Amino acid sequence: MKSPVTGAHAAARANNSPHVSTAKRGPARTPRPAMPETRLTRLVEARWFRGLVIAMIIANAIILGLLTSKNIRAAGDGMVGQVLLILDTIALAFFVGEITLKAAAYRLRFFRDPWNWFDLAVVAVAFVPATDSLKVLRALRVLRVLRLVAAIPAMRLVVSGLFRALPGMGSAALLLLLIHYVFAVIGVQLYSGTQYGGYGTDGYDYFGDLGRAFYTLFQIMTLESWSHGIVRPIMEVHPSSWVYFTLFVVISAFAALNLFIGILVNAMDSAKDEQESQMSAEEVADPAQLAILEELHAIRSELAELKQATSATPTDSAP
Repeated sequence: MKSPVTGAHAAARANNSPHVSTAKRGPARTPRPAMPETRLTRLVEARWFRGLVIAMIIANAIILGLLTSKNIRAAGDGMVGQVLLILDTIALAFFVGEITLKAAAYRLRFFRDPWNWFDLAVVAVAFVPATDSLKVLRALRVLRVLRLVAAIPAMRLVVSGLFRALPGMGSAALLLLLIHYVFAVIGVQLYSGTQYGGYGTDGYDYFGDLGRAFYTLFQIMTLESWSHGIVRPIMEVHPSSWVYFTLFVVISAFAALNLFIGILVNAMDSAKDEQESQMSAEEVADPAQLAILEELHAIRSELAELKQATSATPTDSAP
């Protein structure tokens, strides 16, 4: 793999440096990449190898799903279940081999990529002893399916955009919490103390206290049975309550939701732009292209020297 930052800076220096003599500069040299390619790096970065990893992840996900069915495991006097367990073990051995190859190819760079840490943790869960106290950790082996996120660049872009959006989404969530708190306090003051219909045999006080008010408003925000289940029974007692609920739905369910979507889309656009810039830098960082830039720079310098020498030579006067 090549370092995009180093290559981009090298290319920029090659294009922007002054045209000086090759005698002063010395012969053009091809810059060495940050990490030379080896057979292992070419292997783990090969398209067919990545396709094989994706196919193995999908196959292992199907196997884990089939193992959850008691009928399938018991088919053929338990032979099907044994075969599925063997296939799961083969898939695990393949993942261990894949991670070992990557670690040998990238060496210390392997541990600088958080996706490699994720792959390592997900595969390591399978080696947890199958005891009753650690049964939950053993169940987490299905997380191997999430390795598709690390294997498919488009999915990695989505996850990167999601992580980028977390700070902005945290601010939006705090704003939404404040809106819920204000409406919850108002709802307790206006509509508490009455058993409204729509829930239970004797009715239910949706705004009996602050906790109930929070949960009621959350259900209304999700638009789940909010009209017939909550609002209309309250309107039978408080006809003007529609103003309160309509205002809350517009602010929370529509405005706040669109705010979350806007933050997420903006973050994904930023992640996509960064990925495209890194891809452009990787193209510039290719050793062959850097060598061509150096050769062109040397040719320009030689042409400039030849032009200066020609202009400095006195022309013969006519007879």
